[in-house]
Amino acid sequence: MRRVFLALAALMLLADAPDASGQSVDFSSRELSLGDELQQVINSKRLQLGQPELQSLTNELEEAQLIYSDAVLNELLRGNACDHDRRDFTALQRLIATSPKPIDVATPTSEVIGCPSPTRGWSPRLEVELWRQSPHHDHILFEEQDHRYIGCAVKQVSGQTAALCTLWSPNS
Repeated sequence: MRRVFLALAALMLLADAPDASGQSVDFSSRELSLGDELQQVINSKRLQLGQPELQSLTNELEEAQLIYSDAVLNELLRGNACDHDRRDFTALQRLIATSPKPIDVATPTSEVIGCPSPTRGWSPRLEVELWRQSPHHDHILFEEQDHRYIGCAVKQVSGQTAALCTLWSPNS
């Protein structure tokens, strides 16, 4: 958990930086591509179910989401666990709300976690099907009406893959 707070503190510095796009997190181009594909599969399924697509995050919000996801996914993969401390998510919400840079156009309101599983055979389509089989995850992704934005991240370490999608609601 300490690592997540350090990542969030780094995000606060990014929010003040003139050009945060020069900063990076520890995702390979393949992992970033898998995160994009996961988002596309979710949106495709939403359209099949008569739900509107979720929009991509703004650059600043995506950066915040990736910093948060990097820390959480590393924690999950290190511990081969399927959950993390809810205080990390609350800290992300508070950070967005109090950021000195005007990035608070939306607030993270929900998330779904894809537990660490063997990389062999893992795919965004399989992950979405697993989430569909869980009433809780299915509700968050395909039934809740207040979400308008989504950011997904995938991390692969030592033959294990974990995923995290954060859903955001617009601020008034």
